[in-house]
Amino acid sequence: MIDKAKALYKKYEEIILYLIFGVLTTIISVGLYWLLDVGFSHLAEAVENPGLTFSNNGAIHTACIVFKNVIAILFAYVTNRIFVFKSKVKGFRAVIIEMLSFFAARLSTMIFEVVFMFITVNVFSLPTIVMNIIAQFVIVVLNYVLSKLWIFNKKGNPDKTR
Repeated sequence: MIDKAKALYKKYEEIILYLIFGVLTTIISVGLYWLLDVGFSHLAEAVENPGLTFSNNGAIHTACIVFKNVIAILFAYVTNRIFVFKSKVKGFRAVIIEMLSFFAARLSTMIFEVVFMFITVNVFSLPTIVMNIIAQFVIVVLNYVLSKLWIFNKKGNPDKTR
């Protein structure tokens, strides 16, 4: 039984680790979003200005999404590079290209999130946390596909070795 579990883990190690670190990244992302949402709601109450809440101020909402994404992206790059895809890219230029590729992919999914959240929260007035959680599930899948097929793809690139 244990040998079978070890064999399954070894076979699906990359996906399992990606999901674990994806969940941790999502927790960081949603947690920061929640803290910022609650913080701005309390600030809006304290200064009696409802325009400071996420649902009433698209600029504050967007800035908070960008901030929490930057933190989550930095965490995701380090964990994906070291633990998930075990990148052994060597050389300053190759590492910079890998990192910029990772950030570009995450920027594209962050743009998706900003647009998705603006439409669902600011246009359709749907619940912010629920919409953020839905966005995060879509983003985890998109990020895996981009990481696997583009960023950490070892095929055809001699600079990218394990």
